[in-house]
Amino acid sequence: MALLNFFKAKPVKKELSFSEPIFVKENLSLPRQIKQLETLKDLVIPEQVAEVEQDIKKLSSGLTGEKNVAYELKNSYLPLLILQDIYLKNDDTNAQIDFIVIASFGIFVIECKKFIDDIEITNKGDFNRCFKTPTGIIYKKEGIYNPVTQNRHHSEMLKKLLLAQIPTLNTQNLDVLMHAIVVFANPKTVIRDTEAPNEIKESIIKHDQLTSYLKGFQNQNPNVFLSEEEMRKISDFLLEGNIEKPMQFFKKYRFKVPVCPKCDVPMVKRVAKRGMNQGKEFWGCPNYPRCKQIVNID
Repeated sequence: MALLNFFKAKPVKKELSFSEPIFVKENLSLPRQIKQLETLKDLVIPEQVAEVEQDIKKLSSGLTGEKNVAYELKNSYLPLLILQDIYLKNDDTNAQIDFIVIASFGIFVIECKKFIDDIEITNKGDFNRCFKTPTGIIYKKEGIYNPVTQNRHHSEMLKKLLLAQIPTLNTQNLDVLMHAIVVFANPKTVIRDTEAPNEIKESIIKHDQLTSYLKGFQNQNPNVFLSEEEMRKISDFLLEGNIEKPMQFFKKYRFKVPVCPKCDVPMVKRVAKRGMNQGKEFWGCPNYPRCKQIVNID
């Protein structure tokens, strides 16, 4: 009954002032992290160079996957507000969300996965990576964390934040409007989901199916929608609440150069331009002028 009352109370849907996707926030941190790792190859001890290169490869693969998803969204020709790479905190929990897509017909929480190997989903909902020989024979299976479960946790946390911060929203409309979806962004990946539970099947798609997936919700619940004002309030709140996640790689490497005691990053060699030490070399923090830590070179 309460839900029916909510539907009746909803105002008439107004036409949006925009008709195509708007990227409110793009992922600039991932290219920056890759660039930082490239500089680390000359700074880490020789035994860890291969590890840095492996991390670069991993991040580059993730970036390619996100580019595939972003391409589909940009070419969907739907009126969407899109935020990419959002890191949120709520009390003791946090979530790093690849894409949050805000439409009048729904809020879509997207987890992007770019696996090289095929993915098998069992009848219990377990996910396995399938390693194959060059001839296509599976010789090994390796369990991975269920990305659908992970993304649902992100979606529930986002829902709590939105309900707490935006009074015009309520649990009933968010239950209808919010959707958590895992997008596999490698076109060569085969998803073996014949035995998968329906609730898992409904939560995973390939990136080239994303536009048709979104369009399927356009007229699904015509009486439940977000106004443009609500869409922009959600977008503004997420943009303001986004936290710049610091790069974690520095902590696991050992460097040939001093590490800034404050920022925990490898220092760079500089030359004093003035004062009594003019012309002398010293180690300085790369975050100068925010950080003015130095280490003198004898």
